[in-house]
Amino acid sequence: MLKYLAIQFLSAGPFSTHQDDITDCMPCPAGYYCDQRGATEPTGQCSPGHVCFGSALIPDPIFNDDPTGNKTIIDFGDQCRSGHYCPAGSSNMIGCPRGTYNPDRGKSDLSSCLPCDPGYYCDGTNLTAPTGKVGLEINIGQLTANSFFFDLIVNWQPN
Repeated sequence: MLKYLAIQFLSAGPFSTHQDDITDCMPCPAGYYCDQRGATEPTGQCSPGHVCFGSALIPDPIFNDDPTGNKTIIDFGDQCRSGHYCPAGSSNMIGCPRGTYNPDRGKSDLSSCLPCDPGYYCDGTNLTAPTGKVGLEINIGQLTANSFFFDLIVNWQPN
């Protein structure tokens, strides 16, 4: 029987196969959190919109590596980043596929990845915004061969 014991000496976090031997402790598995000392199984899955890398103590971690002002360091998980989504029990962030983007943090499913906006293109994965505009743009301040011929075509009038 597995037993969840301590990340730090006898606190919540890892588990053990022996109820009374701390040397057999193992970290809480990725995608789960363990908030009870001495538990025989993980407390539950990581919350939707969050990722638990392993040894998570809470279901909805938000990464913090700044201890100033008595802040708690949290390095066992994070809120799902923009350009990604994280279903319940995520151990890794899943990137939005090509042709989509996600500008928001903390999203939990593929439907959070929005189709590229009309008139724009999304080239790549894990995008937080469309890559650029589709179509021809001419800077009036710069005359080039392409803009010269474009002007001839647009302004051409038959006799």
